[in-house]
Amino acid sequence: IEKTVAVSKTGDVAKSVQKIADKLGHAETAVEGTLKHSKAEKLLREQGLKGVYTEVSIKGGEVVQRGAAGSTRLDVIHSLQDLSKPGTKVDPLQVLGVYDYKFGKSGITSAEKIAIKRATGQDVKVIQSSSSGGGSGGGRIFSKIKSFFTKKKK
Repeated sequence: IEKTVAVSKTGDVAKSVQKIADKLGHAETAVEGTLKHSKAEKLLREQGLKGVYTEVSIKGGEVVQRGAAGSTRLDVIHSLQDLSKPGTKVDPLQVLGVYDYKFGKSGITSAEKIAIKRATGQDVKVIQSSSSGGGSGGGRIFSKIKSFFTKKKK
């Protein structure tokens, strides 16, 4: 297990992610959505939240180079573990939350849920805000909340 890092409160991270999604609003095209993802990454990094990593690619339970073939890229992952370096094995019990921006009308797909479960090694509780999807407001997020873990510490 990698060293544990000091982290921001889960509620603060969730609020920051949601605030950024709402600020950036709805995307009409895929290109616009990609640009909003880049802007969201920049805005979240500027906040300096501890234990929050953006655009992390994971393959086989390990952090890999961003965009590596066959990997799952997470928009935001909140962890007690330092996930800033490729080669780090992700400890699912250290993951506090996983967030994915959805700026368009479509929500998260079953395939995306499965990929994130495989990447993080845990079942996830999905929470989607209703601020997007053709109406006014910003993007949807989903979050894995530690209290919903199925594994118990011994």
